[in-house]
Amino acid sequence: MIFSNNFDLTSLGQLPDRGLQDLENTPIQISQSLLKDLGKETFCPRRLYESYILGKRTDAEEGTALHKGVCFEYFINESTGVGGKKPHIPTKKGGEMPVDYQRLKQQAHFLNSTVLPYYNFETYLDDVELTTEFKCDELPHPIFVRGRLDRLAFRDGKLCVIDFKATADIDNEYALQAWRSPSTMDHTQAYLYMWLFIRNKDYNSHGYIPDFYYFVFEWGPKSDYTIIQVKWEQSKFREVERSIIDGYNKMIDLHQKKWPKDPSYYECKDCPIKNVCDSRKIVKDIKIVQ
Repeated sequence: MIFSNNFDLTSLGQLPDRGLQDLENTPIQISQSLLKDLGKETFCPRRLYESYILGKRTDAEEGTALHKGVCFEYFINESTGVGGKKPHIPTKKGGEMPVDYQRLKQQAHFLNSTVLPYYNFETYLDDVELTTEFKCDELPHPIFVRGRLDRLAFRDGKLCVIDFKATADIDNEYALQAWRSPSTMDHTQAYLYMWLFIRNKDYNSHGYIPDFYYFVFEWGPKSDYTIIQVKWEQSKFREVERSIIDGYNKMIDLHQKKWPKDPSYYECKDCPIKNVCDSRKIVKDIKIVQ
C-alpha cells in the first residue's frame, strides 16, 4: 500500500549504487493494491519496485480476468478511470464480442437497470479520486494515501462507496477472492477506501462514515451476482494506519536489500519487465506435498 500507480521515484537511480536516504526522504503515496502485494506470503520485490516505484505498468492482456474487469467497469459507466482510455473490446471475425464479454455487457445492463433500483441505490459520482495526508511520530515524513472509488451512491439516504468486481465463478472456493465466503477474505481495499473517505475534507467535511459494498458479477454461464457489505468499526482506524506504517518499514527493508528478484509464474505473468527479465518463469512450479 505504499506507492500509487503514477508515482515516479526515478531519482533513486541504480539501486546498487544508492543508499536509503532517497527513499526515506521522499514523499510517498500509497494504494491498497501495494498493501495487498506486501501482505502476500511470497512476492517478487523487484516487481513491486518496477510497478509501484518506477510507475511501470503493463496493459491488461485481452482475455485475462484483469482485462475483463476493466471492460466490465467500462460497460457500467463508460469510464475506467485509467488515463481516460476506453479499453479495447475484443471482437470475433463476424464482429461479435466473445461470449464472456457479451455476458459482462449484459450483466452491466442488468446492474444499472434492475439491481441498483431494486436495492434503492442512487448513483452520485463515478471514478472518484481521493488523496489524504497521513502523519505520525513513527514516520519520518507524511505519507500520502490515494485511492480511486468506482462509485459513490446513496442508499436510503446514506452515502455508500461501491466497488465493482467481475469474476468467472462466484462459487469458486479456491479462487484468491472467495466471494461466497466473504468473512474469510482480505478486506484491505474496503477499509482503506472507507478510511480515505472519512478523512477527505473535500467530499466529507464532517467525517461522515459511509457504507461500503462490493458488487460482484459473474461472466460465467450462470451469470450470477452477489452484493457484499463490509462493516466499519472504530478499531479499523488504527488497523489501517498501522498497515501504512508497517508497509513503509517493509519497503525500507526491501530497499536496503536492493529489491531482490523472487520470480514465480504468477508474479512474472503481470510484471512490467517480464520480457527483459533474465529470471522470468514461464512455467508453473511443481507442487510438493507430504
